Amino acid sequence: MGAIVKRKWLLLLAAGAALAAVLVGLGPALRGDSAAQDRKLAAQAPEVPVTIAPVTPRAVERAVEVVGTLEGYEEVNLGAKVEGRVARIHHDVGDEVAPGEPLLDIEDTDYRLAVLEARRGLELELARLGLRELPEGGKFDPSRVPAVVRARSQEDNARQVMERARRLGVGRVIGAEEMEKAQAEAGATRAGREHAELEARAVLATARLRQAQLETATQKLADARVRAPCPSPARLPPGCSGPGAVRYVVAARKAAEGEMVRAFPAVTLFRLVIDHPLKLVATVPERFIGEVKAGQPVSLAVEAYPGEAFAGTVSRLNPTVDRASRTFAVEVTVPNESRRLRPGSFAKARVLTRRSDRALTVPEEAVVRFAGVVKVFVVEGGQARAVPVRTGEVVPVNNGGRNQRWVEAAGELAAGASVVTSGQSQLADRTAVRVR
Repeated sequence: MGAIVKRKWLLLLAAGAALAAVLVGLGPALRGDSAAQDRKLAAQAPEVPVTIAPVTPRAVERAVEVVGTLEGYEEVNLGAKVEGRVARIHHDVGDEVAPGEPLLDIEDTDYRLAVLEARRGLELELARLGLRELPEGGKFDPSRVPAVVRARSQEDNARQVMERARRLGVGRVIGAEEMEKAQAEAGATRAGREHAELEARAVLATARLRQAQLETATQKLADARVRAPCPSPARLPPGCSGPGAVRYVVAARKAAEGEMVRAFPAVTLFRLVIDHPLKLVATVPERFIGEVKAGQPVSLAVEAYPGEAFAGTVSRLNPTVDRASRTFAVEVTVPNESRRLRPGSFAKARVLTRRSDRALTVPEEAVVRFAGVVKVFVVEGGQARAVPVRTGEVVPVNNGGRNQRWVEAAGELAAGASVVTSGQSQLADRTAVRVR
C-alpha cells in the first residue's frame, strides 16, 4: 500500500515539472509578445504543400434569380352562345387549331327555320313598299311608294276640281253646295296622302325591324358553330403577324356529342391555350426594383430538360409592390416554337440585369468559409496571407474539357495574384507554404 502512494506522489511531481516548463516557454507570449512568437513558430514550422491558381479577370453577368409558373400567352374558356344538342365535335385535347377554325356544331334546324321566317317577313314588308331591298344610309323617299303615289294623284285631282270651281265663281255656274263639296274633297285627299306617307314610313320601320330580326336569326345560326376566337392585333404575341401566325392548342374538352348545352348559365366547352410563345409569371423581391427592367434577357431552366437553358425576355413589370410579401410581379415572354415547354410547368429563371467585363474571379475551391468569415489565402514570398473577400456570381469555365466553377471575389486582390486552391485546412495567416 505504501509503495502505491509513493508512486502517485512521484507522478504528481513529474506533472508539475512539465507544467512549469511549458509556462516558461510561454513566457514571451504572456508578456504581450504573441505576434513575434507566432512569426517565430511559423518560421520554425514545416512548409505546407499547396496548389495555387491566378486571380483572373472575367466577364461576369449580374442576375436576379426567380421562380414561377409557365402559362399560355392567352388562355380562353369557350362556351356556347346558343343552346341546343351537340351534333358534332371537330377537335379534341391536344389538337392544334387556328383562329376561326370550328370546334363544335350544335343542331341548327331551328335556327335555319328562324332565318327563313325572318327573311320572308322582311320580303313582305319590302313588297308593301314596292322595294327589293332596304335603302342604305337612311335615305327614303315616301313619295315613290305606290300607295303614296295613288293618294297624291287623288289629291291633285281634287285640288284641280276645287280651283276650277273657284274660277267659275259661286252662283254663276256652280252652287255654294258644290263648292263646299269640292273643298271638302280636296281636304280629304290631302289627309289621305299624308296618311299614306305616314303608313309608308311605318312600313319602312317594320321592314327595318324585320331586317334586325333576320340579322339576329342569322347570327344565332352562325353561333351554332363554336369556333376558335381571333385575337385582336393589339393582343397578338410579339413577332406574330399575318395569317397562321397564331395557333391554339386544345387544353380541355368538356362536351360530348348528343349532350344538351345551354348558354345561360354559361358552361365551358373548350379551354384553348396559345403555347407559342409562353409567358413566365414570377415575383421579384422589392430590393431589385431598380435593376429589373423590361427588355432584359432571361435564362430559364425546367426539370423536364435538366442542364438545358431556354431564352426569354422581360416583357412586363407590375408597377405596384405587394404589401404582404414585399415583392412585385414580372412577366417574361418565352418563345416556344418547338412546343417542348408546357403551360403549367415550374421554372427557375435568371434575369440578367448587368454585365462586368473585368470582374476578378477565383476558383470556387479557393474560397474558405468559417464562422461567418469568407476569405482566400494569397501566396506572397513563400507565405500564405489571409484576405477577406465578398463573393458574387459564379462563372462556369471549361478548362481543357474539365468544367470548373469560378467565383467573383471582391476585396484586396489584384489580377494575377496567386490564391491557394488546396491545403487551406492547414493554413493560418503567414504560414510558410510550398507550391506543389
